[in-house]
Amino acid sequence: MFTRCSTAFLLVSLFFLSACASKTPQIAPSKLHTLIVLEERAERHIQELGEEQRLPHSGYTQFIADDGTLNLAAITAAEPDLIYLPLAYLEQKNLLEEIAPVADASLLKNKYRSPLRQEYLALAALTSHQQQARRTWRHLEKQFKPLQKVLAQHPNMLLLFHEDDAFFVHNGGEVGQILQHLFQADLADSHLGPQRKKISADYLRLVQPQTILLVSSTPSIAKLPLTEGPAPRIIPLAPAVWAQTPLTTATLPALSQDLLQHFQQ
Repeated sequence: MFTRCSTAFLLVSLFFLSACASKTPQIAPSKLHTLIVLEERAERHIQELGEEQRLPHSGYTQFIADDGTLNLAAITAAEPDLIYLPLAYLEQKNLLEEIAPVADASLLKNKYRSPLRQEYLALAALTSHQQQARRTWRHLEKQFKPLQKVLAQHPNMLLLFHEDDAFFVHNGGEVGQILQHLFQADLADSHLGPQRKKISADYLRLVQPQTILLVSSTPSIAKLPLTEGPAPRIIPLAPAVWAQTPLTTATLPALSQDLLQHFQQ
């Protein structure tokens, strides 16, 4: 009897400790009249969840100053019930908490590798749409499977962007994250940092990609600094599809189908 009581007490204690440690704002949907998000992708996700009525009129841009900093006066004037904070503004969290409760994806225990999925499920949790969001992702994952099977047969790929007569690798961008985390592409330089980096012939000689995914608006493949040896397969991707931002759950199927069609040609 004593053992059962001790175990029950321990479980209850752990529950309350974990609840306190998470510090996740608990705002009932019936009281969440004004939700401020501070980036376009989060705003699109709220709209895709059918909760756009909770967003202030004129969108998130009214809360961002011309220099990219937060307009705290505008945020205060909007009288938000809750503020969703993207990673770019985490340093401002203490200031925002003086205005309203603040939530971000890391607080909501959706520790997925894909930042897009993490954010989408976090916003779904805040607006009580967890089941809808999970169904959406299950449906998306089914759509990704044909592409994942094809990409599994093409290891050591390289994602490049062409701008101003130069070629850049940028795996830390949205496209690189989606290719790796959602489409399960094996990128040759996934071990490198997330910063945008200009490439050279020496770089291509080092990674030796078998396939190059090239996001370019011009037929500039001839200018690619290829080295001697077997030439990699080059798949051109249209910026109109692959360079659009932000990428959301609504745009992922188009990316998946576009890449699958290129590999099947």
